[in-house]
Amino acid sequence: MNLPSLINWFEKHQRDLPFRSHPTPYGIWISEVMLQQTQMETVLKYYPSFLKRFPTIQSLAKASLEEVLTEVQGLGYYRRFRLMHEGAKYILNQHQGVFPSTFESVIAIPGVGLYTAGAIMAIAYNQPYPATDGNVIRVLSRYFGVKKDMRLPSSRAHINELHNQLVQQSQPREYIQAVMELGALVCRPVKPSCEACPLQQNCFAYQSGKPEALPILTKTTKVKTKEWKTIIIVQDDKILMRKNKTNLLKDFYLLPQWETKIEAIEEWLLNNRFKPIHLGDSRVFQHQFTHQTWVMDVYQLKVKTGFDKEGEWILLRALNTIPIPEAHKKIIRYYFPQYLKTKAL
Repeated sequence: MNLPSLINWFEKHQRDLPFRSHPTPYGIWISEVMLQQTQMETVLKYYPSFLKRFPTIQSLAKASLEEVLTEVQGLGYYRRFRLMHEGAKYILNQHQGVFPSTFESVIAIPGVGLYTAGAIMAIAYNQPYPATDGNVIRVLSRYFGVKKDMRLPSSRAHINELHNQLVQQSQPREYIQAVMELGALVCRPVKPSCEACPLQQNCFAYQSGKPEALPILTKTTKVKTKEWKTIIIVQDDKILMRKNKTNLLKDFYLLPQWETKIEAIEEWLLNNRFKPIHLGDSRVFQHQFTHQTWVMDVYQLKVKTGFDKEGEWILLRALNTIPIPEAHKKIIRYYFPQYLKTKAL
């Protein structure tokens, strides 16, 4: 691979990203966690405000989990942020709040895997460790003509080894960011800009005339659809919310909802002394998660009395201070737009 051409291209075409100007280990860690299964454009709406709210490992470690989740609500895949919070507390306790500088100590941080550890070591510390993400897999499989199913661990391990050999031959910080940036801007999954690629001369996929044929990715399982009856219950200036305890969206606040018929919900409302009860017509909302779709029939109910042992009455004006998943934020935003802010660049 013509590494000088790749680095030269990167120096001319790299995006101005907030974590590139001063690549600290903490900043790179936060950016890589946010970028897991999330587009760069979305992350850029959250990264600056997150660093402003939690500028140091100490501030992140000492914050409550609820404060952290509130800051990242809307990004999805929230288990990564629970692990990140645990990681900050681990660094505070095990390393006195100083980010560790060896690969072995970095990968020991809760939630940090091979890719994230490699990215921190290469970008923050300029050490020769591979960081093999989807962009890298796409660039290298096309360049070297690797005709293996990239959903298989053995195939990804093969690409990682090729990546490791290249990072050993280069300045790690520049090379790692350059190959990632090439995959994001030029060697895209669909309609790659091969004419603008600095590696086209020796690229197998370009020479074959079918660059989109690689990488090979087998189809994933079908997305599951869940149908909910979701209730907005308002009492004066408060709304009923439930803190979720299941794995998906754990520790987030949800509107009460059930996978059942509306008659069963009406019975629950009566048994818990919610009055008056008049559900009326519903409005349908839909939200797509990574592995499932929620279709929600939403009913609005204003009550004077009622009790839910699993719920909490939250002031409408305080909704921005608790973590609410986007699936339910879009509902609340529709009915009470004055109480929820939207992240903006």
